Amino acid sequence: MYGMIHSTLKDMINERFGEEEWSAILTKSGVPEDSFLTMRSYDDAITYRLVGSASEVLQAPVETCLEMFG
Repeated sequence: MYGMIHSTLKDMINERFGEEEWSAILTKSGVPEDSFLTMRSYDDAITYRLVGSASEVLQAPVETCLEMFG
């Protein structure tokens, strides 16, 4: 996935839930950085880890998290 996806996910979480929630998602996912280069390609595993962690932290099903993301 391109960094644009990760950056947009970060922005959505920060706007809807706050920076503390994003920080918790990042920590839980084990993704070492939250600064993504827009056009850089990242391993899909990073996306899956971020979405799975968002699901856990926000206590919402993965499908719901993906729908919120759009």
